[in-house]
Amino acid sequence: MGSGSYPMARYPKGFNRGIAVREVPILNTHSKNVLWVDSNGTANGDGTFNRPYATTDGAINKASAGDTILVKENHTETLTTANTVAQDVAGVAIVGLGNGNRRPTYTFTPTAVGDNSWAISAANCSVENIIAKPGLDAITNPFN
Repeated sequence: MGSGSYPMARYPKGFNRGIAVREVPILNTHSKNVLWVDSNGTANGDGTFNRPYATTDGAINKASAGDTILVKENHTETLTTANTVAQDVAGVAIVGLGNGNRRPTYTFTPTAVGDNSWAISAANCSVENIIAKPGLDAITNPFN
């Protein structure tokens, strides 16, 4: 198949009733959308694996309740202002991929002491498997 001529999968939203491969059941327990983030993404990406968003907040802005945002390994973001990332959509899970130093890294360098760069204001949200690094010595509340 030529690159770009076919979608990545014929079933981009998964298999709501599961499937079996060589008689081994594979269950898809997630029926909502999956959005992708990568440092090599663009602001006008569509959130797919091949055209990811460049920032986590960009993906959140396109997410619906219950979606999952997968952040590719080695992704980096520098959060410089209050609420650079506003996790304000209910039930959105942000999951970093990779392990060790290959996990997504967020560097917190707020312009004012006490600014929280990542605000979680919606219910039932989660953030998993990321590296959060201080960019200043006086960071008091990077997540709120």
